[in-house]
Amino acid sequence: MVDQYKGMVYTLCLRILRSKELAEEAAQDAFVKAFRKIASFESRSTFKTWLYRITYRTAIDYGRKRRPSVTTNMEAISDNGQESDSSLLQIQKKEESIMIQHAIDQLREEERVVITMYYLQELSIREITEITDWTQSNIKIKLFRARNNLREIMSGAHYKSLHL
Repeated sequence: MVDQYKGMVYTLCLRILRSKELAEEAAQDAFVKAFRKIASFESRSTFKTWLYRITYRTAIDYGRKRRPSVTTNMEAISDNGQESDSSLLQIQKKEESIMIQHAIDQLREEERVVITMYYLQELSIREITEITDWTQSNIKIKLFRARNNLREIMSGAHYKSLHL
């Protein structure tokens, strides 16, 4: 279970908590909770959705208890700091990925979460509804606002001046 879902669980925790250390703690705690509650899994949703719901709630709880003052380490998000192939295309893709991750990191918590779930984890709106208890229309609104805010961040003079 851990091997198959560790990337997904850690990414969601990192998006919510914005701290590598807290995300690692929350991810581990989410797996422990899932293991303890595995008998209560009733197959009304997919296992992935069930685990994601536990992860989401665990990370939210960690965020409430321990607001980090540490900023997110962008290398932890993008390829765990591994060196990419020296081809220009791969270097450009990595730079674009880091810039997108940085832009996502600037969004509000709910926007980071919904963007991560919908685009990066490729969850459906129905699955996000099951995980977050938000309505489908609320999720669509959050996605709309998050996309607009991302567009604004990435096209803004402030963002460009940080990354030139």
